[in-house]
Amino acid sequence: TTWGGAVAAYVDELKELPARPTIKKPTRCLHGSEDTDSGGSAPWRVKAWAEDNEKMTLEILPGVDHGLRGLSWSDFQEAVEWSVDV
Repeated sequence: TTWGGAVAAYVDELKELPARPTIKKPTRCLHGSEDTDSGGSAPWRVKAWAEDNEKMTLEILPGVDHGLRGLSWSDFQEAVEWSVDV
């Protein structure tokens, strides 16, 4: 298998997975209010996904974009500490 073939097979496998999977482990999702991914990951979509997953905690962060630019250091530290405690 070539590198390109392996990448293509991986992408094909990913295409078979649901876009919004069922969350099985406690998960904290940080999503920026400015993160729209050109309409594919708007906050309302993520809210709907979180409502269907009892193990997911969702936080919409005001003024934060897809790269988490705008996220304060203290908010980041809190998220990391939460993930370690779960």
